[in-house]
Amino acid sequence: MNSTTPITLIGTGHLGRSILETLIKKGHQNLIATRRNQAELEKLKIEIPTLDINKDNQAAVQAADVIILTAKEYSFEDIADQIKSVKNGKLLISLGPTFTLKKLEALFGHRIIRLMMPVDPLNDLIFYTPDKQCSPEDKKTVEYIFGNHTQAIPEDQMAIATTHVLFRGLFNAFLNPLQKASTEAGMNEALTKKAISHMLISAGKEIEAGVDGMEKLKKASGGFNEESFTLKLFNDLKPSQNEFERQFKKYVRLLKRMENESSS
Repeated sequence: MNSTTPITLIGTGHLGRSILETLIKKGHQNLIATRRNQAELEKLKIEIPTLDINKDNQAAVQAADVIILTAKEYSFEDIADQIKSVKNGKLLISLGPTFTLKKLEALFGHRIIRLMMPVDPLNDLIFYTPDKQCSPEDKKTVEYIFGNHTQAIPEDQMAIATTHVLFRGLFNAFLNPLQKASTEAGMNEALTKKAISHMLISAGKEIEAGVDGMEKLKKASGGFNEESFTLKLFNDLKPSQNEFERQFKKYVRLLKRMENESSS
């Protein structure tokens, strides 16, 4: 894989466009884009003059060594009918959230990677599952396209990874009340944002290191007693914490059921 390897993106809406922009920033020179909306595709060509566009998925796949599928899952069967005869064992990376490798292989043949695109591709961990026909070079291709913060996982963990992405997208919404309350109490907006940002970075490091944040705080404060403000706050927020956990498990189960339905 190098900067001149032809890559075709099928479906260049918001998600496909973000991948295109990342590859262009890396200096990749051989990119082909398809999209149902021809007017939007032509607009994209004006914005990115070096981009090759093609309304014919079959021709676009025939010209590529790597295919990235970012279209909606409801269109996968139609796309498979168009390209299966010319895929010829080429690497296909699917960003569909619920189509399993079994379903993808039934549609497109082998040498498939199923990948979950995160909210922030430049910083968030990117999970993927390759099928048995993928080589170590195919895994390097994933790193080339999506960065070195990619992580291969067993497919039965993809529903969990997808739920992480869903909840990650809500984090800012959960933190907005904290930001608002801080500014209303008298802290300026810039300092509030900086404080919350540093808090999240520190908490992330503790999680990765396996540190129990409450135990760390308990030791730092010399222990909790019944009058402890921290303990009172923790107990007040406990129902919300339990609800957060319940909802997370609910959506993992929902995604697993959708995966099972896609494979049946």
